[in-house]
Amino acid sequence: MAEEAHEEVVFATKTHLSILYLESALVFAHECREIEDLGEAASDADQSRHRSLALATVIVSVGMLESGINEFFRDALDGFSGTFAGHDPRVVAALAEE
Repeated sequence: MAEEAHEEVVFATKTHLSILYLESALVFAHECREIEDLGEAASDADQSRHRSLALATVIVSVGMLESGINEFFRDALDGFSGTFAGHDPRVVAALAEE
């Protein structure tokens, strides 16, 4: 019986969650500003929403910082050249050390 040749194809994607966190923080902050622009016309519900959005802005901003740091070191470990283009390979190798 003849052997069949098999070829394996692997696709990988990399998503930087720090970008999604940053986009979320910007949306929340923009919505906060819209409520602030209401001034005295802001209802109790608007003020409650404002507090929630402000808190969410801070929380996702912290998430953005944390994931950005993790992504930086993960890129060094994975050898992702886009992040470290033009940098000394010895520095990248030192960052990638566990």
